[in-house]
Amino acid sequence: IAVTRLRVPSEFYFEVLWLIRRAREEMEAVRAAGESRRWRCPRCGEENPGHFEVCWNCEGVKSGE
Repeated sequence: IAVTRLRVPSEFYFEVLWLIRRAREEMEAVRAAGESRRWRCPRCGEENPGHFEVCWNCEGVKSGE
């Protein structure tokens, strides 16, 4: 896990903290949704994450849902 230091003026601390937490929640939700909707490429049969629109292996297009 990468750690980045961020200097924030004290008057904005709680707003920035809220934004960071919200961003983490959003990223986790997207990751979880993508993992739960994995799809198999109709061209090569490779399994892909749900958020991929094109196969990572052969660039085959995701079939309609």
